[in-house]
Amino acid sequence: SRSIVTEPVPTKADSSAPATFSLEEWRTSIQGYSDKYFIVNGYIMGGSVALFPKFIACWSPKKVDEITPASLSFLSLISGELEHLIIGTGRKHYQLPKDTVEWLSENGITHEVCESGTGCATFNYMRDSNRAVVALLLSRVE
Repeated sequence: SRSIVTEPVPTKADSSAPATFSLEEWRTSIQGYSDKYFIVNGYIMGGSVALFPKFIACWSPKKVDEITPASLSFLSLISGELEHLIIGTGRKHYQLPKDTVEWLSENGITHEVCESGTGCATFNYMRDSNRAVVALLLSRVE
C-alpha cells in the first residue's frame, strides 16, 4: 500500500499541533493519501471523503457505480456557489454512470473525473487559488 505524505501530520504527542482553531482560519488541505485513507488537516479519514474549502466529511459511496444523483443530491444546495467539482474514482479513472453525468449537467455543476490521487492535487491547487471547489474522493481500494 503506497502512501504519499507531503506535509508533517500532527500526532497526539506532537506539542506543536494546535489545540484549537478558528473556522475563519480553517483551510482544508489534503496532506497525503494511501489506498485506504486520506490525511486531511492532520486527520486520517478512512474510506471516501467529501472535501470543501472549509469543511470535511465522510462520503458514503465506495465504488463508482454508487456515485448516483442521490449520493450527490446535497450539492444542489450549493450549486450556485460551486465553481468546480472534482470526483476521484479511486486508483483508476472510471466514467461516471450516465444518469449521474446528466444530473450534474441539469444542475449546472461543472465537474471533472479523475483518479483520486490526481483529485487530491487538483483540490489543493484550486483551493490555494481561492476557488469554490469541492472534491468527492473514493478511496483507492477496488
